[in-house]
Amino acid sequence: MTTLEDYRDGWEYIAVDRTDNGVLTLRLHFRNRPLLWAGGPHRELPELFAAIAADRDNRVVIITGTGDSFIDFQEEGAAAMAEQGVPAGAWDRVLCEGKRLVMNFLDIDV
Repeated sequence: MTTLEDYRDGWEYIAVDRTDNGVLTLRLHFRNRPLLWAGGPHRELPELFAAIAADRDNRVVIITGTGDSFIDFQEEGAAAMAEQGVPAGAWDRVLCEGKRLVMNFLDIDV
């Protein structure tokens, strides 16, 4: 069984904390400011969601942001990617991570 100590630390974009009665809070951030959505959080969240799903001591999960926004999207970055094109291998990774993100999120039974 996974415990909070197994996954509390080590995330660049997510601060993890839990109360004694099982309320787990995930605070998304980028250097302690609002999260900028990019590849890093896209890679971290599926792994974290899998660990959370395996921890039976979680009763409630709250996902929140930092500052005055939940997530900031980098419109300039998306526009540049569309203009320059993205290698097929990169899209394969993005789709695989995206599917794992959703499926691991759905596996959290709280």
